[in-house]
Formats: sequence, C-alpha cells, structure tokens
Amino acid sequence: MSEVFERAIRDMLLDEGNSDRVADNLLHRLRAESPGLKQRQAFLAFIINSGNAEFAMELYQLWFAEKRRIPFYPYCYLLAQSGFQPRPEFFKQLIAAHSAAEDSSPIEYFSAWEASCDELRQMKKQYYDAQKADARHHYQQQLSKLEYLKIHRMIDEERSLLEQLMFAYPDETGLRKQYDDLQSRWADAVIARRSGTNKPEQALERIDLNLTALELKTLSAVCDGWLAAARDFAAKSQINMVYFLAVGLYMLELYNPAIEALRQIEKDPNWQHAADWLTLECLLKSRRFAEALDAVTTIEKQYADDPETSFGATYARALALEGLGQKAAAAELVQSIVQVRPSYRSAQALLRRLMGRSTP
Repeated sequence: MSEVFERAIRDMLLDEGNSDRVADNLLHRLRAESPGLKQRQAFLAFIINSGNAEFAMELYQLWFAEKRRIPFYPYCYLLAQSGFQPRPEFFKQLIAAHSAAEDSSPIEYFSAWEASCDELRQMKKQYYDAQKADARHHYQQQLSKLEYLKIHRMIDEERSLLEQLMFAYPDETGLRKQYDDLQSRWADAVIARRSGTNKPEQALERIDLNLTALELKTLSAVCDGWLAAARDFAAKSQINMVYFLAVGLYMLELYNPAIEALRQIEKDPNWQHAADWLTLECLLKSRRFAEALDAVTTIEKQYADDPETSFGATYARALALEGLGQKAAAAELVQSIVQVRPSYRSAQALLRRLMGRSTP
C-alpha cells in the first residue's frame, strides 16, 4: 500500500479511534467521490481486512455503472468468499482480462479457484518460478558485489553486506564459511589500523566519502583551523598530532590541505615513513599524477631496504600512469606485480580494469 494512503488511513484512525468508523468513512468517500484505481485498491484492502467486505460489493455495483477500471483482484476475492463457483467460460474471461490488464495483478497466486482451473495452476507455477529466478539472480549479484568488496579490501562494507546476506539467506551454508574467514581478516584490519602498521599497498585502498560540492565547501571553510593547529603541534614537536590531523583531512577528502599538514612533519624517523605514503596517496586522490610519480621515485630510494616498498611503489606508479592516460605502461607494471605476487588482489583488479575486463 502506498505511504500516502497509509498516512490517510492512519490519520482517520487517530481521528475516529475505531476501525469500523474509519471503514464507514471510507465507504462514504468511495461512494461519493470518484477516486483513482490505486486509491480504490488501498481503501478496499482496509475495508475488507476490517471485516466490512460485504459492503464492498455495493461499491462494485456503483463502479460497474461508471464503466471504469475496477480493483480486479479484490473483486475475485470477494466472489470466492461468497462461495461463487465459476464455470469454464468465467475462467476464460478471467484469464483474458488478466492478460489485458495494464497493471500487473496478483491473480497468479490467487488459489481459491486453482483446483478447478489447470491454467490458473500453471500461471501460479510460472509466477513462483519467476520469483525464485529473480531471487537467485539477486543473490548472485550480491555475491559478485561481495567478491568486489573483498578484492578491494573494503572490509567493513564486506562485513556489513555478508551479515545482511546471512540474515536473508540463512540456509546458505557457504556464507557462514565466508563469514568465519572474514572475521579473521577483519580482526587483522582493526589491529593494523590501531597500530598504524598498514602495508603500503593497503594504504592506497582506503574508501572515499564521496562528499558533495557543498559539503566540501563547508569543510574547506574550517580546514584552515586544522592547518593552524598542525603548525602549532609541529612547533611543539608533537608530530603524532600533526599526522592525525592530516589523516582527518584525508578522510574528509581534503587532500591538498592534508598534504600541506604533512609538510609540517620534519624528518621525524617515527612518522616520516607513514607521512610519505599518505602524501603519495593524497596526490593520487587529488589527481596530481605527475607529482605522484616524483613522490614514488623518492619513496623507492628512501625505503629501498623495505621489501614491501617495491610492490607498493610499483602499484602507485601504475595508478599514476593510468591517471595520465598511459594504460599500456601501467598494465605492464601491474603485470610484473601479479607474476611475483599472484595473491595481490588489488593489482589483479587494476590489471583487469586496465585490460578492459570486468571484475568477476
């Protein structure tokens, strides 16, 4: 039932305080006025469910005289409730009327007469088969979405969707296995976030808030205060607070102010590594791809002793080249990552995108 009609009935119930009086009110309105088909359907449903079905037949007598479309399914329901036993000719006309209807009616699952009509039984079976096929298709779509979230390490979104699927499809045992695996990965992600030990490639896969232009404008108006605070913390050698402010600006999609805040971090050995990677990510997010390539070169030299640097830097360089339109060169770089580390799912996804293939 439409929310508009639900509110109309709710308001009448509040005013009248009794469903019988509301039904009388609706019957009066339906006799005196000439509402549309959807209004008739909604109000008839209330009248029938409130125990006033016998009065509804009077309305149909009025509507037949108007020679306008009527709520078809409630009429069949009322006929069945009255004990009417249709003849074959009636079924023929019923099915023809259903086929010609502009709006779909629930006659497919009308069971009062199906024992007397093979075609009604067949229609019901086709209806339920179609419903099952739609449900299965929707389930497969959700599984594809789940795999996409997993590939891109969007673990919070993956967890939320998986919990929804487990609730909607409790008999799917495979979902429980996926959830047990997810719990382990989710715990690792939480620990990594809190300890600040994310691998370089993980830092390049965080999720944007996708803020509107108005929201960005509002946030830009207050970020000056954040930058002033970052300078104050830097002057007091509280580098950790400078970094946290930069992370906050990044999460608000204020990438350029985040870069400016990160510049307040002098060569502090405890924070420079994280600051360099976050600066690189901000350059990529703000589409400053040429500067990102320079930052990648600096990171490769600065952290050459870290075995993870090669993978993270190559992945970042490929993203920058893609942004500059050099997809062939980017694909070649990503291919080198995949050959050495096949489990690098983000690289696999990026390679498929660069090659023009859809994510499975």
